[in-house]
Amino acid sequence: MYHFQWLALRIAELGGDISVARYPVYLEAPSFKELILLDSKAEKEAVSQYKAHIAEIVDPRTISLLERIISDEERHAEKFALMAEKVADVEKSPGEELSPEAEAKRNKLIEMLNSGVKHEYSVVLQYLHQAYSTKDRGFGHSLEQSAITEMKHMGWLAEHVAEMGGKPPVERNTLILADKEEDMIKANIEDEEKALDLYEQQIADIEDEELKQLLETIRYHEEYHKEEFEYFLKQSVEKAAKEKTAPVNETKRKVPFTVGSLIKK
Repeated sequence: MYHFQWLALRIAELGGDISVARYPVYLEAPSFKELILLDSKAEKEAVSQYKAHIAEIVDPRTISLLERIISDEERHAEKFALMAEKVADVEKSPGEELSPEAEAKRNKLIEMLNSGVKHEYSVVLQYLHQAYSTKDRGFGHSLEQSAITEMKHMGWLAEHVAEMGGKPPVERNTLILADKEEDMIKANIEDEEKALDLYEQQIADIEDEELKQLLETIRYHEEYHKEEFEYFLKQSVEKAAKEKTAPVNETKRKVPFTVGSLIKK
């Protein structure tokens, strides 16, 4: 995430568009050990990519940044390789057999929770993109903190899905990557309202008290995010109104020089 932040901020400084596209994600492997080794492979591929980029770049600051990232990725590759040697392959127990009705109920719950996972993954990317694109550092910091909270939500929900024998999705909804700050905030408020409706419905349908409490906690966080975004929207609208009605700065007016104006100065 730090690398994502550093690269995104550098792209913004250079006047470029920050991408939220991704390479394929490794989700399956014949064994857990091999899945971890794919992580090591991904890190090595990243190192090769950054080295190729450095060979084409003349900007010292960007080269320094990429070299810093490479040093991390090389350590990560080694760490995953060592981890793969230590882990034992995880064998899933068959689990208890469920009646058709119970299995249908479980699958419905997994589907409900996965809709939350997908939502949370989407807003993490959307908020981070906005955080690194905006010039308002206060707004950017708030967005980054919101993204971190949403990432926790994604993790909590995904863990429940995995424990129930389901597969958490690594898919996202359509992102709204607006250029104007006001449009960004409006999109975020709309997303938070959708989340509130989603979790409210799930809370009403879920019988498991522990899971219900978790969703109530997540819903509370979403309510807070919505209020934060409404605050920033109010600030943005007021700022735009002031700029629109502010008198033109006298020093910026193009007035022909006269002898009298020069004497006054």
